[in-house]
Amino acid sequence: MTLLGFVFGLSFVFNFLVDIVIGQRVSAESELAGLDVPEMGAVGYPEFVLRPHHEKAPAGGLGDAAQA
Repeated sequence: MTLLGFVFGLSFVFNFLVDIVIGQRVSAESELAGLDVPEMGAVGYPEFVLRPHHEKAPAGGLGDAAQA
């Protein structure tokens, strides 16, 4: 139990310091723009496109199968 407490405490302090010094998250704008290209050099899901809710999906999309 002592080892568990030590490892948890050390990990907590380390992550707290990393968060203060350089941060552990990207900005909301970067997250919405996508991290696939900057991180991996390729688009992860090329068929996935964010669009407003009021736009309809193109004919033949997954939405049509769910309604049938």
